[in-house]
Amino acid sequence: MRWRRQAASRRHAERAGALRCPLCGTTHAEPERFCQHCGVPLGRVAQRGQGAGRPSALREQARKINPRYAEGPLVRLTRASNEPEGEMVRQLLLDAGIPALLRRAADRPIPELLAGGPFDVFVAAGGLQAAREALLEGGKEA
Repeated sequence: MRWRRQAASRRHAERAGALRCPLCGTTHAEPERFCQHCGVPLGRVAQRGQGAGRPSALREQARKINPRYAEGPLVRLTRASNEPEGEMVRQLLLDAGIPALLRRAADRPIPELLAGGPFDVFVAAGGLQAAREALLEGGKEA
């Protein structure tokens, strides 16, 4: 009887687009951001026939992220002179377990189809100090 209820709740969660841990498979309620069992960032459950079973780049990135570095509001860390430079900074931070977000700099409007122009790199407030240290460490190696 218990397994029927679990299977029914799993099917309901899949239909509702619930959040599931990509590592252990536990389903969580909507406001949760990280798995309570293993601490991995949660992802949406794929509807049947929508890419279920294939590994994604987002899943691989989610496994690298340290949950304590994703807490708090977004704060500007630095400015990259163009999009490729911003992606390089974002990847350096991701390798250190710090999630980062790129946004086109608002003070210099450039058409969206161009990759030129400055980009701001944002991190969560919980990862700001670690991000600064990671970038300083990356600069020493170069």
